[in-house]
Amino acid sequence: MNYKLSETDNIVKSFNFNLFVRSVLRPFEILKKKQDKSKINWKNTDYLSSVKDQGQCGSCYAFSSVNVLETFMRINNYKVDRLSEQQIVDCSPDNYGCEGGFMHTTFDFIIKNKGLLSDKDYMYSGKTQNCTMLYNVTNVNGSDITEYQFVIPTSIQDYKDNLSKTPIAIALDANNVYFRFYKEGVIDVPKRNDTQLNHAVVLVGYDYDEHGMYWIIQNSWGKDWGENGFCKIRVREGEGVLLCQKYGVYPVK
Repeated sequence: MNYKLSETDNIVKSFNFNLFVRSVLRPFEILKKKQDKSKINWKNTDYLSSVKDQGQCGSCYAFSSVNVLETFMRINNYKVDRLSEQQIVDCSPDNYGCEGGFMHTTFDFIIKNKGLLSDKDYMYSGKTQNCTMLYNVTNVNGSDITEYQFVIPTSIQDYKDNLSKTPIAIALDANNVYFRFYKEGVIDVPKRNDTQLNHAVVLVGYDYDEHGMYWIIQNSWGKDWGENGFCKIRVREGEGVLLCQKYGVYPVK
């Protein structure tokens, strides 16, 4: 199946000033932290949302953001079934419906909108529609976040530190054949010249095998893709395999 991927190549240009401040103030703290064999996997908890299927709509940015937000809400003791990805597709002014979008502009929309409706109230259709204003229903309690944060690009330690608090919405290159047709194992491929960010997923953890550390990723292509909707990507210095260490964002309050 051909999936319409989101357009996120220029996403890193939108990092705000606090990201720069954090990278300046924390380099020695990050570099001095000892490498350990700790591991985190939100997949093994009741907090993480289930794997979903975006279908032919390039709405991965909405699914990535929503799954992270739903999990963040449960971590903070809010009950949530499923928030509305379709509301983001239809109503978020700084995204492009089924033609793609960004996770940080999605969080901007959620903040301005003071949360999201439930999927039951604004159901997913998998196509771009006119924004429907529902005045007789309210946003899901606890979805009204007020702040989000970027992960320091290429900082493996910062990704690990923030994963201890919540899953992270990240972008990667999904055009790579090893990702598109992934079945099992750990993806570990060199960077290509035409590599670019074009798909949003959820970073849910990390673990180790005999070859080193790998990230655990939740996709939004249904449970028939990969390992029941999940995959593993080798951790490498720099921008990472499939550029998966280039952009990450998560809610903080």
